[in-house]
Amino acid sequence: MTKSWIANAAIAGVAMCTAPSLLLAQDATPSVWNGGVYATRSVWSGVYTAAQADRGKKMYQTACSDCHGDELEGDPGNGIPPLAGDYFMVDWENYPVSDLVRHIHFRPNDEADDMDIVTATDLVAYLLAKNQIPVGGTELPSSRAIQVQIRIDARKPEQ
Repeated sequence: MTKSWIANAAIAGVAMCTAPSLLLAQDATPSVWNGGVYATRSVWSGVYTAAQADRGKKMYQTACSDCHGDELEGDPGNGIPPLAGDYFMVDWENYPVSDLVRHIHFRPNDEADDMDIVTATDLVAYLLAKNQIPVGGTELPSSRAIQVQIRIDARKPEQ
C-alpha cells in the first residue's frame, strides 16, 4: 500500500511540474496582468453582443474618435495607433482581453479614473466588432477573472 501511495504521489508531482510548461507551449503571450492564467477561449467564439458594441461605439465617438479617427484609423505619423485592421490585431495577438480592457481603462491620461472598467469593456466590444470578430449571445463581462481567459487572435483559430 505504501508503494502505491508513493507511486501515485510521484505521478502527481510530475504532472504538476509539467502542466505549466504545457500551458506555456500553447503560444500564449506572457502578460503582467494575467496572474498566471492562460486564455483558453478565443475572441472568435463570440464573446460580446451587438448591443454592447453599440454602447462602445457611442463612447468611442465621445472619447476616442478625436485622436483615433472616425474609422479607428489612428494617426501613426503622430504616434496614435489604429484600432482596426491588421496592425491592431497583430499588436494584440495572443494577449488576453483583460489586457486590452486595462489598457483602455487607463487612457488617455494614464489615470485609473479616466474610464471605468465597464465602459472600457464596452469599448473593447466595439473594437472587436470593427475588427470583424463575430458577435455572440452574451456580453463580454467586465470581470477581469473572466476576461483573462479570453485570448485575442488575429485570425480565426482552426478547429
